[in-house]
Order: sequence, then C-alpha cells, then structure tokens
Amino acid sequence: MSTAEAEKKLALSAVCDKLHDNDRSTVTLDLSRLDMYGKLERNDVKKIVKALESNTRLRGISLMISDDICTDGAGLITHFLKSSPSLRSVNLKHQVGDSPTKDEDAVTTILEALVRSRGLTDLHLDGIVCKRPDLIEMILAATRTLSSLLIVMGGSSVATPPLAQAFRDGLKQNKTLESLGWCSYEAADDSIAGEILFGLSRHWKLRKLVLELNQLDPVVFGELRSFLVANETLEILDVSNCEEEVDDHAGLAWIMLLRGLGSNRGLKHVSLSLPNPNLDCEEAWTEMLQTNVTIETPDLSNSLYFGNESMSAIATGLCGNDSLRKLEFNENMDTDAFVGVAWKEMLQENHSLEELNLSLCYETDDDDGRQSFASFTQGLSVDSRRI
Repeated sequence: MSTAEAEKKLALSAVCDKLHDNDRSTVTLDLSRLDMYGKLERNDVKKIVKALESNTRLRGISLMISDDICTDGAGLITHFLKSSPSLRSVNLKHQVGDSPTKDEDAVTTILEALVRSRGLTDLHLDGIVCKRPDLIEMILAATRTLSSLLIVMGGSSVATPPLAQAFRDGLKQNKTLESLGWCSYEAADDSIAGEILFGLSRHWKLRKLVLELNQLDPVVFGELRSFLVANETLEILDVSNCEEEVDDHAGLAWIMLLRGLGSNRGLKHVSLSLPNPNLDCEEAWTEMLQTNVTIETPDLSNSLYFGNESMSAIATGLCGNDSLRKLEFNENMDTDAFVGVAWKEMLQENHSLEELNLSLCYETDDDDGRQSFASFTQGLSVDSRRI
C-alpha cells in the first residue's frame, strides 16, 4: 500500500471514530470523495456501517455508486438509510463501473431504503440508472418530509417513458416539495422535464424551480407556460440552457415562456440564462411586463445578446409596470440598444424601478450610439433613485 493510500485509510478510520462517538462536528459524510478516502473495500463499508449503528447526529450522506459500493456495499448501508433518526440529506451519484448490472442493483437497493426513510428532506440524484422507476414515484409520493429534490441527468442515466411517467405521477401525489432542480445534458432528457412540469402544475407548496435544459424546445416550454399559468405558489424561477446557438424554434420557446410569466401571480425573482433570438418576441416582452404584477427582480445578466427590438419592447412594457424593483442586463449589449427615446420615456413614466444594472454594458463609438446614450441619461436625471 502506498503512503497516499495509507493516509486515506487513516482518514477513513478517523471519521469512523467520530461517527461512532457522535462527534458534534461530524454531521455530514461524503463517501463519493475518492480523493479523501480512496477506494472503498467491503471491509471499509462494514467499518462505516458499524460506526453508524449508534450515530444520532449525521444529517447528510453522499454515496458514489461504482465498483466501490456495489450491491453488497449498498445492502450493508441500507439499514442506516431506513432507520436513522437524524438523516435528512442523501446525495446519490453514479460513476459507470465495470459491472453495470451490479450498479443498477445497488441503486435499486438504496432507493428501496429511501422509500422507508424516516425524515428525508433533501434528495440529490446524479446520473443514476434506475431499473425500477416505480421507486422514484414511491419516494416522491410517500416521503412526507421531502422538501428539496435535485435531478441531474447525464452520464449513465437514460431518459425512458417509464422514468418520465414515474416523475410525473410521483410529483402529482407529492404534497411537501418546496424546491426542485432539473439538469439535462441530452435533448432526450428535456422530454422528462416536460413531464415533471405537467406533474407539478397543481402543486400547492413549491417555492423554487431551477431548470437547466439542453435546448429551447417549444414543447417543453409549452409545458412550462402551462405550469406557470396554473401555479400560484412559485416565488423563484431559474431557467437556463446548455446550448448557446439559437435555432428556428427559439423564438417560439421564448414566447411560451414570456406568456407564462405574464399570467403567473406568485413569482418574485426570475433568472433567465438563455440565448435571445431577438426575433418575434417583442410583443410577448411588452405584454409580459404590463400584465405581470408580482415579479420584482428579473435577472437577464446571463442571457445572450439583446438587440434594439427586444430592448424597445422591454422599455415599452416597463412604462406600464409597477412591480419591478431591479433589472440587470448583460455585457453583450451596445448602449444604442436602449433606443434612446423609448428608454427615456420609460425612465420618466415608471415609478417602481429602483435599480438598473448596466455596469457590464459599454458605449459604442458611433454618433447614433452616443446620441442614444445621451437620451437615456436624460431619462435618468428625472429620478435620482436610479443613478
């Protein structure tokens, strides 16, 4: 055994001693950290399980399903997952190993234990292969304490119709979830996001929704619109996508999103990290800003280029908006995109906007840009709160 491996074994023994002694400082255990504890042998897992038998303080555990924790290892730790009086958070990751079937069996074993968990509040599933999607539905439907769920697709995980239905049906029965995060790295995974939104449409407790999608799919954004129209509890929405390129369908996706935002009556904070097509969305931007009465802080600082048409539409919409307090834009914008007169009028008519973040924007060198920026600053001079 090398010196580095020996040090990792000593680190594992030390943390096991702390777990056994109910050490107050040890409330989380990250067994996915190969750099910290090294490769876990069966005897290592036994030692961990033994230390956990009398532990009543551990609140969070992270597991890596791989050749380290296969079926046998997962079976050893399930009693703790089911019976711990203190466990609140479980992070389950999947690293593809040499025995995919054993990995799937290990995931099944752990999910079966989580169905019976006594106080689970936070669940993070990262790249897992789920041989029994019904267990996902059971966890979502039967866990009366679950408040936060994060799903990361990719790696070895595969989007299948049974898995999509499991998420949809489980969320339709769920009564406790307050925060949901979804991350897709493949276009096929976005379809499950659509099913999730369908399942959430009448959820009565959800406060935060984070969606990282692979692309701007009008079908998925249509489901998002329906969800926003029906939901009355959501306060925070964060939507982003992996692809920066804008295709022919991006404009329709944006329209679906903006119309949904316009009809929603609960959102306060919205962050959109999406490529803006700057085409066919002007009317939707104006309508959203004039009809929504709750959004206070829309963050557009991570969205790609907003051109003249979109910026003019936003200015027009803000003229009739009484809820926005803060607005941020990104660095990929010329100051002539403020279309001088439109933004001057907005700044003169709008009385709710308190902060306008242009710190990342830059002034163009041409005469039109300077004239436009001059009109914009004239509008600022009307109300010193925005300077």
